[in-house]
Amino acid sequence: MQTFKDRFGCEWTIKLTKSNVLTVLKILDRKTFEKLELSAKIHRVANVLYIACREQAVERGISKEDFHQSVETVLVIEDATQALTNALFKFQKRSYGKSL
Repeated sequence: MQTFKDRFGCEWTIKLTKSNVLTVLKILDRKTFEKLELSAKIHRVANVLYIACREQAVERGISKEDFHQSVETVLVIEDATQALTNALFKFQKRSYGKSL
């Protein structure tokens, strides 16, 4: 399991499933993503992280808005993006054994 910490030090585990991975990949579409300003990229990555951590957020009573506030900093996004990338590679290998 790939993890990252938010700006408050809470640890989050990236959980990718067949039902959410396609949404994640659509949000992170390279052609669209490259054209965005930095703040929009950070917000988009925060959306992806929320999708991958939604169950934990619900269990912890954290709203989507509060989750975004806890991760929308450059340092958190950098660490979380690395964890997300690793999780995507592991998911791909485990589920498909080839490129998505």
